[in-house]
Amino acid sequence: MSQDFQLWKHQVRHALRSLCTLDFHRAAGEKGADAGFRSAMQALYVESHFTEFLACEAWRQAGLNEAAGQALQVLQHQLDAYDEPATDAAIVMDPSWWAIVGQAALVVTLLS
Repeated sequence: MSQDFQLWKHQVRHALRSLCTLDFHRAAGEKGADAGFRSAMQALYVESHFTEFLACEAWRQAGLNEAAGQALQVLQHQLDAYDEPATDAAIVMDPSWWAIVGQAALVVTLLS
């Protein structure tokens, strides 16, 4: 296991944890703005390079098992298929979003 892959795994886990955080969901209800969702997606895809983490199977190099790899792939498919509403408040009300949050929480656990 390379130190770099461990660091990458931690970056992905941190981005997913912020996606699941109640503060994001609570703020969406209070502010009604859509910056929270965009910020969470930027942290996942741009800052932690989630797509590349999966594409080059960095999760294997980080010492994760096949169950974690499969859970990551399921999450990526869910995110890719998600047609997000225009505002964070609408996203928080969307049952499809909560399925994504549930899968993200499972992945966070598997990455720990």
